[in-house]
Amino acid sequence: MNTSRAVAFIFCFYLLGTHDAVAATDDTTWFVRDGKAVDVVDATGAWQSTRHGLAATGNSSRLDAGQTVGKGDFEVFAELRLKDVGKDHASLMLDADDKMSTGEFVFSRNDHIYVRGFFFGDRTQRVRPLNGLIQSGEWFRVRVRREGNLVTFYVNDQDVWKMEYESARPFGKLSLNAGKARLTVRSFGVRGETNPLEEWTPRLTRDYSLAGEQHTDVYLRGQGGYHTYRIPAIVKSTEGTLLAFAEGRKKNQFDHGDIDIVLRRSVDDGRTWLPMQLVCEEGGDARVTIGNPVPVIDRDTGKIWLFFCRDNVDVLATCSEDDGQSWSEPVELTATLKRSEWTGWYATGPCHGVQLANGRLVVPANHNPPTRNKGTRVHMIVSDDHGATWRIGGVVDGPTNENSVAALGDGRLYVNARISTHHNRKPYCRMVAYSNDGGDSFEEPLLDRQLTCSICEASVLNVTRQQGGDVLLIANPCSQRRERMTVRASEDAGQTWNEGLRIYEGSSAYCDLVQLNDEEIGLIFERDLYQSLTFVRIKLSSVLENE
Repeated sequence: MNTSRAVAFIFCFYLLGTHDAVAATDDTTWFVRDGKAVDVVDATGAWQSTRHGLAATGNSSRLDAGQTVGKGDFEVFAELRLKDVGKDHASLMLDADDKMSTGEFVFSRNDHIYVRGFFFGDRTQRVRPLNGLIQSGEWFRVRVRREGNLVTFYVNDQDVWKMEYESARPFGKLSLNAGKARLTVRSFGVRGETNPLEEWTPRLTRDYSLAGEQHTDVYLRGQGGYHTYRIPAIVKSTEGTLLAFAEGRKKNQFDHGDIDIVLRRSVDDGRTWLPMQLVCEEGGDARVTIGNPVPVIDRDTGKIWLFFCRDNVDVLATCSEDDGQSWSEPVELTATLKRSEWTGWYATGPCHGVQLANGRLVVPANHNPPTRNKGTRVHMIVSDDHGATWRIGGVVDGPTNENSVAALGDGRLYVNARISTHHNRKPYCRMVAYSNDGGDSFEEPLLDRQLTCSICEASVLNVTRQQGGDVLLIANPCSQRRERMTVRASEDAGQTWNEGLRIYEGSSAYCDLVQLNDEEIGLIFERDLYQSLTFVRIKLSSVLENE
């Protein structure tokens, strides 16, 4: 097949009795045609042949296409029917292996179309209300079409979702999932380049190399009594010890549940790591979420402060005076650090805090303002007396959360935040703001469209070089999906950015940066769909050389 030419897309429907039919073209690969299996794998044995098509019921009922979608332009099509839209979670699954789906286009959930999973930024997002677009017992058409680097999802010829997915990248495996109600498939196929299913490699077994001088999996899923470790934060103490904090999620990888804060320390700049410590837990096996760790170092006293949240409602702090070996009894600061009009949600960081040249400690946080429909807001927690007292600092105007801060060489504070609006036309970049008064107030925030980013946290770090001049760094998944962890550099305080260094091509998400010495930085990040928290040592020159 000549993949360099554009595929001629023809999607013709005509009436045949009471049925719609799909007109074939020369490059059509059929999986199901006229209701009969042509090239499919019934992964669960649940699909039955009926007079209307292949049909199944159940969340585990999956029908895999016999070919995977390759590079270049393509069009996936299907004609489907749901028995009861109100009960259904049926979906088109992308890149699904035997254990998980890394992306789902959900036809009906709570009377809406949804997307969820890795392919869609690793977030469950509401696309649009059904409003009669899909109705119980009626046939509907689904198309997924890539032209160039743009992929568009259609339902009954209405454009409902767009995303970028480079033309040079194979699109991967396709599956239909029946969901809770009965799904019937009359046609299922693709036009464009395809590859044999047996040549497809599940995402978690793909060979992606790690950049950097040396790397270590500091936390591994299933080890140490926890199902999953997430939300890393890292600092270097005045004694030179690295402290890598994380959420230890006992039962599953979900954001809320029985979650503790854990710590591993390194006394040799991350080459080796001491055994895991439990910093804070609550309630034994109770479903209490202790999370969002934000450490900050006081260079004057040597104290290590750690802020965190309980159930994303209350804010607490603890500190260590012995280089992280032991921690004080947590103190709740909710009454001081959460205004009465801020409703419900509150989150510290996640990421490290900073100390300014005048000694002020700054901890990033975010909250729900009274007008929740406009999104969360970023604010600062500050102390001017080495942690004896804490207060609320400036609030950044604009729908933001999960922010990271950097103390710039010119005295300003730089904030880089995730955009918190929820709609299907996201800008996939970062929002930034500057403060001239140490975080008491902020200038108008701006979108930095140079910084491509999925719906995810990022980390910023200002590095002072021995030869003079500051460098502002950012680490984030440089994609619309949580993948392609990249460290980029700016030598003009965030006005422009270089191409930086791609650390990892594969699945990667939350992260944090730390300066190791004059020539090296460290990065800890979530890797391979939360299988590990990996620490990488990186030469600063390797980030700077890609101007």
